[in-house]
Amino acid sequence: RCSSTASARVTDILLNAAPGLKILASSREALGLRGELAYPVPSLSLPDIKNLPLIEQLSQYEAVRLFIDRASLVSPHFVVDTE
Repeated sequence: RCSSTASARVTDILLNAAPGLKILASSREALGLRGELAYPVPSLSLPDIKNLPLIEQLSQYEAVRLFIDRASLVSPHFVVDTE
């Protein structure tokens, strides 16, 4: 895991060395660099871990749908079940 200070320093060095360089970075906080544009990305919806819905209802949550989609790419026969 990188610290935002170290990431900002390396990013600044790269941008100064290559003025046409474009960098797309994700972080919980802005790096604070000149010319930086921040685009807030909302969190994905999650089920309440203390009150889990029925298995049939899990796919209504964005985070679960993303997980299922990615798991299916790795294992085409992936299914969500009670196990």
